[in-house]
Amino acid sequence: CRTDSLMMWTLAVSLCVCQPISVRAADRKVVLFVHESLAPIGATPTAAMTEWCTLNYCSPAPTSHIVVGERVDINITGAHLTSNGNVTLAVLSDPGMPSGCHVTASETHGIGSVNAEMKRLSFMPIAGQEGILYKVCIKASDANLPSDNVTYCFALNVHAPVVAFKSETALTVERTVGVNCPVLLTLLPYDESDQGYCMEMFAGKNNDASAALPSGAQLTHVGTESRNKRGSHDGCAHNEWLLAWYPVRGQEPHTYTYCVHARDTACMGYRCAQRGRDICFTVHVVKCKYCLSIGETIMHAAARYKSDWLQIWGANPHIVSPDSIPAWTSLQLGPMYSVRAGDTLENIARRFGTSSNNLLEANPDIQVVNDQGMINMGDELCVLPYVCTLEQMSSGGGAYRALD
Repeated sequence: CRTDSLMMWTLAVSLCVCQPISVRAADRKVVLFVHESLAPIGATPTAAMTEWCTLNYCSPAPTSHIVVGERVDINITGAHLTSNGNVTLAVLSDPGMPSGCHVTASETHGIGSVNAEMKRLSFMPIAGQEGILYKVCIKASDANLPSDNVTYCFALNVHAPVVAFKSETALTVERTVGVNCPVLLTLLPYDESDQGYCMEMFAGKNNDASAALPSGAQLTHVGTESRNKRGSHDGCAHNEWLLAWYPVRGQEPHTYTYCVHARDTACMGYRCAQRGRDICFTVHVVKCKYCLSIGETIMHAAARYKSDWLQIWGANPHIVSPDSIPAWTSLQLGPMYSVRAGDTLENIARRFGTSSNNLLEANPDIQVVNDQGMINMGDELCVLPYVCTLEQMSSGGGAYRALD
């Protein structure tokens, strides 16, 4: 210190201005152990120090890569090159530590004739901390000469998941089917960042009810392919979900656009919307087509639509034998007729040997006003003409009839 005197009025004031004592790099005695891939910071450690450090994992890596629920323990070690030197370790308040990070009190370890001070930093990120790169800085100082100090910073990288779908996922975005025809979509969401975060799925878009599933459609979790678990929200290679729908009568003819939403199980709040992924599908349910369920025959289809099996068989020339039709085979129920000028439901029904009520049932898109079906020129109607005569039909030789 140097002392300066000031005279103000009759009062003499002495000021002591302290000048910091600088320490040349060559004179530093404080050692702060860093990762072996980095050059030494501060004084160069002795061979004995380096060996001890290697055996005791005394230094943190430049960056630790972790996931939510995965605990990381980091040893931070400082030493003095002289036997009578003391080192203090401190975590700098700027940038500080992530929430939930803990540091133990110093432990003293003997390395030959000198002592090393070690602190242990422990951190287990929780949901909401993923996607953040935390910086932590450690300062080692000579307890007797604070200007002899070194600082080392390292990073804690909490990886965030990236929602994606495996390439084998059946993501045909547009299909055309008939009534009772299976619309089966296998969905395989996974973490594209390869951190193994697990995924879950919900019907509809995120916070958007307009893309809800059509009536009768179901989203079901089939199973999970596991991988080695690291954190509390990982351990999944991928999840398998099945989106299944069998359109029923009355849902044709109509085009349905519906969506499902995939997200990771660690997301919270707005992060779910940010990281989630929506996939939407368009399905055209057409009339005059029907798929046989397991155990159904062409006779069941004829009974459902008040037609006869010969007519349906004739409309499907690709079917060789009506007695051995595999389940879920799509059947053309009858021809499509384009309404002409002057046509009415009654004269169309007479022309094709059916009834107006049957035409209305086969064409649920026809608007009925005052018990009259309203049709317009150019409308496409599904017609189910009878092939058998009334006498044959009454004898049951091929007519529609109620089946269990």
